[in-house]
Amino acid sequence: MNRMSQSRSAPTLKFFKSCSLCRANWADRTCFLADASVTLKGYQAHPTEPEKGLLVFQHDATGCGTSLAMPVSLFSDLYQGPRIRTLAYGSDDCEKRCLSNDDLEPCKANCSAAYVRELLRTIRSRQTA
Repeated sequence: MNRMSQSRSAPTLKFFKSCSLCRANWADRTCFLADASVTLKGYQAHPTEPEKGLLVFQHDATGCGTSLAMPVSLFSDLYQGPRIRTLAYGSDDCEKRCLSNDDLEPCKANCSAAYVRELLRTIRSRQTA
């Protein structure tokens, strides 16, 4: 009887995010946001498309401390409010909050990036709950 040997590779595990320094893994977004060692630190705005901006988190696990950047698009479904189509950057209405990476406060400008400011508040409230 002739048997064929089959090479089986280990299944590839997919995680929502992996820490590049300490190799910690988060299975999904809920686990990531619930982890007390992960803190939202900033938002790096995209100049024309807020959805392409980056949310910056700090992983404060013992011996780590690395920054983890992820696109806004991975979190945008957490915001259910209205979205404005026009960007106010450069106008008199612009509060220029997006120019400061560590400013996580809401913006009152009538701007397409304003929803990201609300998204930041939503994420922070989930992290402190």
